[in-house]
Amino acid sequence: MKELLFTRISAVWLLLVLATLVSFESSTQFIANIHFASTIVLIVAGIKVRMVGLEFMELRQAPISVRIGFEVWVVTVFAAIIVLYWQAPTNL
Repeated sequence: MKELLFTRISAVWLLLVLATLVSFESSTQFIANIHFASTIVLIVAGIKVRMVGLEFMELRQAPISVRIGFEVWVVTVFAAIIVLYWQAPTNL
């Protein structure tokens, strides 16, 4: 049991849980500035996607071209989402 707690996967899982708590807390603390809170949540989501891909989908040991493609995909998609979110009209 002790060996299971001190593995890389367990540490990543704990970081994912903490990142979820950070997202929740930022959404409640920055309620006055909803754009700022939403941006924090989106950035944390991008970090979580990267962590899941690298650790649980084992892209860390994948060929370098696959890993670079994944990293570029994560950055591109989440940057596009954040840019589109900030450009969207706020008076819907």
